[in-house]
Amino acid sequence: PNPSHTYTTAGTYNPTLTVTDPEGLTGTASLVVTAGNTAPTVTLTTPADGSLFSFGDSVPFTVSVSDPEDGTVDCSKVKVTYLLGHDSHRHQITSKNGCSGTIDVPVDGEHDSAANIYGVFDAEYTDAGGLTTHSDSILQPRHRQGEHFAAQNGIEIAPHGSAEGGAAVGYTDNGDWVSFTPYVLSDATSITARVASGGAGGTLEVRAGSPTGTLLSSLPVTPTGGWENYVDVTADVNNAPAGSTELFFVFTGPTGQGSLFDLDAFTFTTQGAQVNDR
Repeated sequence: PNPSHTYTTAGTYNPTLTVTDPEGLTGTASLVVTAGNTAPTVTLTTPADGSLFSFGDSVPFTVSVSDPEDGTVDCSKVKVTYLLGHDSHRHQITSKNGCSGTIDVPVDGEHDSAANIYGVFDAEYTDAGGLTTHSDSILQPRHRQGEHFAAQNGIEIAPHGSAEGGAAVGYTDNGDWVSFTPYVLSDATSITARVASGGAGGTLEVRAGSPTGTLLSSLPVTPTGGWENYVDVTADVNNAPAGSTELFFVFTGPTGQGSLFDLDAFTFTTQGAQVNDR
């Protein structure tokens, strides 16, 4: 039941397990073993996991690959694929070969603009022995819907006819939050939130790492005259970490009031040349 075997010659093998029951019936299972070959190491250096982008951008990429058996890696065999992420699945759109280059992301996200869509860059390399390694990064749209959070505490999704996509983050009380991951915000200069309040209003705190993490931005929200009356509030982004982080939106206001304000969507403004708008 616990066999072991050492292959003394490099190659590809197909060991098979056969089990026979007391009635004489057999079942089998097999797998592929590549002996004498180590899988390549692939690192998608840019774009970083959680980088901001917009559909229609030209996104540069750089990939580093090493393999102990292959020696010098042929960059023409390195493949970088852009995939459109939608909820928990991905659609392959286009690809390019090379250790560096640029991929033009299609302008059309192929879904409703309020859908939970995002970008994915996947780098892969197959060595001479047939082993393939992948490295990928998620690209976050600069404009995103609040209800597409990864985690939450205390809120409910509120249906509103005037909200983008017909829904918003609602029923918020002091200390409630929603979070999104991963996000790289080092190039973000400001954030605009689309909000509405038929209640007390409050402040939307943008934080990194946790609900009490580094404060990146603070956006005061005054009552807007109704839950269907959405307005934009904007503030600078400061103190963003250099690497990937979990992004938190924390709702603050008078304790016990309930339904302070709703968050429909948010948009980051960026600077720098890592992602270029076409």
